[in-house]
Amino acid sequence: MPCVGGVPQEFAAQDAFAVATKAWSPRARVLLYRITDAVPYDAVVHDAIVAHPEWFVRWTNGTVCQMPKTETGTGRPGDNCAWPIIASAYDYANPAVRAWYVENIIAPVMAHADGVWLDGDGPDNGAWMCSGQCCEVPAPYPATTDAEVAAYCAGEQLVGVAVHEYLQAHGGFDYNCFTFVHKAADMPNATDGGAQCGAKLERLAASAHNATVVYSDRTGSGGLYDAATAAAATAAFMLARGRGAACTFFFFTRA
Repeated sequence: MPCVGGVPQEFAAQDAFAVATKAWSPRARVLLYRITDAVPYDAVVHDAIVAHPEWFVRWTNGTVCQMPKTETGTGRPGDNCAWPIIASAYDYANPAVRAWYVENIIAPVMAHADGVWLDGDGPDNGAWMCSGQCCEVPAPYPATTDAEVAAYCAGEQLVGVAVHEYLQAHGGFDYNCFTFVHKAADMPNATDGGAQCGAKLERLAASAHNATVVYSDRTGSGGLYDAATAAAATAAFMLARGRGAACTFFFFTRA
């Protein structure tokens, strides 16, 4: 995320995207990306790391645990950021941190959007990364003991529940709560014959009351669709969706 005046603008850029999307299609529902790791791609995260280092998983020397620069693709050269964009880990065993996360990272989403794609909500992130259990890394790993990792993971589950409860209370939703249809065997695509395409459409229509159709290179359907086939893919989705069905459609592309 290129920085403006040294400050990353990811949250502001996501808000602007939501506003623009709804202006183009007022009935669209927009999910904004949020991660449970402490990635300072917005000043609110960086400021918390500076002001409250005790809220974050720390190395044995007391400094905030941050993944080495070689392990992150965020904060590219030339983005002109005033601070390194390197992932840290919230101390989710602390109830105050969980409350801060919901209030400062999740709640602002609902000002312009309809929910979140909550990423990184699993034991392969946060304190588990900083413990050194995930990969071959040099000292000062590990930062935490097994008991501390377990406490972190338990806290991370609690913050996930808190996020879902907040979204439900405010009419929002989370990407992770959908049943996805995205594999080539299930998705109509340009290589299908008429009978095969029709059978896939029938199966999609039968599950449209609770399924989310995803065309994406992030979910295993990469290579099935491109600029030339996007219109047909959208038409197939609309046919499967039917009148009044609750099926949801996402079309993810890489910038």
